[in-house]
Amino acid sequence: MERSIVSRLIRSFRPAFQRALGVLAVMFVVTFGSQTAAAQCAATWLASPSDQPGVGGGAVHAHVVMPNGDIVVGGDFTSAGGVTAQYIARWDGTRWSALGSGLNGPVRSLAVLPNGDLIVGGAFSTAGG
Repeated sequence: MERSIVSRLIRSFRPAFQRALGVLAVMFVVTFGSQTAAAQCAATWLASPSDQPGVGGGAVHAHVVMPNGDIVVGGDFTSAGGVTAQYIARWDGTRWSALGSGLNGPVRSLAVLPNGDLIVGGAFSTAGG
């Protein structure tokens, strides 16, 4: 009996814990990621190659760097580099690709957990079909 009460209590805190973990991940990326990126970036602007256009159909609201170095962006767009990408896309340094079938609404925030899982927040109710 006591174990089931503890299990229910832990489950009731899970969504709040997940939100707090997401906030901590974003704070970590903002605090430490920006310093690393600034140290690695040259102070020049390089135009995108003409055969690799950016996102189309809307704005980018969030981006993260994945553990393998790929960049994931999310926002109000429906294509990236000429590829259909419903509100979320991945840049591998060479080309854009969709993340599965995407989402059914815009992305407002992204975070990467220490294990490499991608957390997506926004105004959508379906992800990946």
